[in-house]
Amino acid sequence: MAGATDRTTLVVRRELARWTGEAGDAATAESQLSALLSEAERILGSRNSETRAIRRLLQYWTARQKPDPASGEGPVGGEGPVGGEGPAGGEGPAGTAGL
Repeated sequence: MAGATDRTTLVVRRELARWTGEAGDAATAESQLSALLSEAERILGSRNSETRAIRRLLQYWTARQKPDPASGEGPVGGEGPVGGEGPAGGEGPAGTAGL
């Protein structure tokens, strides 16, 4: 059984936050990723690949809440992090290449 500090648990929490954002709740995704990033840095270190993936997703969902300078309204557009697009990259859904 994986504990709260297990790498697999951190990956699942990252994916939960990512899919929360994909479902349209960027603010909750940002909140979840912010808390997760602090834990990942403490547990895995700031240079760990999983920590970096969490940081990129946090940056992505934070940017999604800012107004789009091109239109002057709404969040920044563009492709989401699904399918290798967006901040986490890799094969398949963002950041899951190592699973």
